[in-house]
Amino acid sequence: MEDAKGRRKRRYRDQDVATPYERLKSLPDAEGHLRPGVTFEQLDAVALAQTDIDAAAAVNAARDDLFRRIGEASAAA
Repeated sequence: MEDAKGRRKRRYRDQDVATPYERLKSLPDAEGHLRPGVTFEQLDAVALAQTDIDAAAAVNAARDDLFRRIGEASAAA
């Protein structure tokens, strides 16, 4: 399907949309891809500890802090 400018418009089926973590869990022998001693039960507890919005806010705050510290270090040099 193309839009008015001739660009291809992609459609993703709902069953094909997943987070990287969901994709990992769906792999055959997914447990074999984890580090020794780590279980999906542990990872699920971490994943469910925050909402997606809270996790994104934490990532954004960490990124902003990193760039602020880089800016301070380059200004001091």
